[in-house]
Amino acid sequence: MESPLDADQDSVTWVVEHRVRTSRIARFETWLGGVKAEVSRFPGWQGVTILRPSDHDGPTAVYVLVIRFASYADLKRWEGSAERLRWLRELQPLVVAAPMTRSSSGLETWFQLPGGIAAPPKWKMAILVLVAIFPLVVLVTSGLGLVASGHSAIGLPVRFDAGYLTRTLLTAITLVILMTWVAMPALSRLARRWLHPGTEPTS
Repeated sequence: MESPLDADQDSVTWVVEHRVRTSRIARFETWLGGVKAEVSRFPGWQGVTILRPSDHDGPTAVYVLVIRFASYADLKRWEGSAERLRWLRELQPLVVAAPMTRSSSGLETWFQLPGGIAAPPKWKMAILVLVAIFPLVVLVTSGLGLVASGHSAIGLPVRFDAGYLTRTLLTAITLVILMTWVAMPALSRLARRWLHPGTEPTS
């Protein structure tokens, strides 16, 4: 099952889950090395992290591939390629079901829905995050100002007026934009070893 992503030009992460027959793990590892080499030759490919199963005791073992592309167009180019279809045909005898896939980027992981429903466009998510952040910033700074006898932590007076609300709104908008399109995508890549210890990052 696949969740389509809004067709923009931001980097995108493609998560693929394979349920591998335990008796075919060695052949799957060989297949995995081949498909990694294949996808790495496609434009926009940025790397892949492999989450291997901790044990192989049951009849199946779950492998998760986290593949990063520079844009949604790059992902679709790989997804619709003849090369990928060929590798999928070779995969069929090694797994118990078709791969489960989903796409996400930026703050979309905050809005993942059950049942494979697509995440909403990032501009909608950014607006919703802004609606949450703005009143929180107002309440927190105002509360701290009351505790500090009307002054913020840096000694500036806190006045609940139009100028203060405007500055706070602009600050919240700036923070949401930076989080959605800059900070979270970059931190997700930089912290992948910490978030998923024991995995295999390939860039």
